[in-house]
Amino acid sequence: LQKVKIRERYFNYLLVTDGNTILMRKRDESDIWANMYDLPLIETDTRQSAENVSILLQTKNIINSNTQIIAIYPLKKHILTHQHIHAQFIRLDVSEIKLEQKIFFIEVKNIEMLALPKIINTFLNNFFNF
Repeated sequence: LQKVKIRERYFNYLLVTDGNTILMRKRDESDIWANMYDLPLIETDTRQSAENVSILLQTKNIINSNTQIIAIYPLKKHILTHQHIHAQFIRLDVSEIKLEQKIFFIEVKNIEMLALPKIINTFLNNFFNF
């Protein structure tokens, strides 16, 4: 019997919302949760502090230096067959963000129309009290 190699992945999710709209991202076909929606994220090789994630985002010119970290939520672990996802949710107050093609704002009331991975659905349900 061959032992399955478990891949540890660190997803640093960015929560950008004004309460009425939220920044979401459509996942592509090539990875887990193909074509589902989650929050914009930066994946790292190890667990990072929110401050490090913020610096990384600035270095990649995704956000500007005026961005403030509003809140950091406890790390969630999501176990899949071949992967362990360590999800950190970081709420940002962003004055400017570089939107890629797959990243868009949606009204919070319309989130339920999107296919969400369970970890995202649970987090957003708790955050917005759906």
